[in-house]
Amino acid sequence: MLSLLSTTPPPSVFIDILSTLNGGILDERHEPAHSWVRNFYNLRLAQTLGIFNSGSTWGAGYLSLRSPDGTYRSPNQYDAHYFIAAAINTSVDGILCGRGSDAVSVDDYALQTPITHGTGTNQLSHRAQAAASPSYTSGTKTWSAVLTRLFDNLSGSTITVTECGLFASTYTSAWKLLLCRDILSSSIDVANKGVLSVSYTISAVFPD
Repeated sequence: MLSLLSTTPPPSVFIDILSTLNGGILDERHEPAHSWVRNFYNLRLAQTLGIFNSGSTWGAGYLSLRSPDGTYRSPNQYDAHYFIAAAINTSVDGILCGRGSDAVSVDDYALQTPITHGTGTNQLSHRAQAAASPSYTSGTKTWSAVLTRLFDNLSGSTITVTECGLFASTYTSAWKLLLCRDILSSSIDVANKGVLSVSYTISAVFPD
């Protein structure tokens, strides 16, 4: 579970993506993620202030949450606690990828074109993703954690990935919520029988 202090800036995030086939590297990316979305900020405030908020209005000035299917959620101090992990064969939480190209908006609550779990056309087989194990670097006063998930392409054809995101599962109600969405600087191809590795390195510098 990642617990964030309201007095610190949003954590910085880097994405590392590696496409391999038979152990050989076909393509790779290392780039900053820029896009914490509204769910993330609203969860942060609800956690800090213990806010109970109801309503079905989404956007600036409202503290509602929104699941990928469009369902509105009401944050409170219980469901503001969340974890980012995923079981094998699931494509509803943890690190997920997609094929969309729309520009990122703070109001995003889903990937534009999610890649679901499976072996059919434009599907990837999703491996399990463990929760992060944070570490502290005293010299820079930085807490950091790496989240990694592997995907197998058993579809019979190349799959092109253009977007990815972090999806949390809330602690009490198990809501699925997009926290971060990014369009890659350039698309990355996953060959048939290839493996895609996606890692998010999340870090925050503390004042002391």
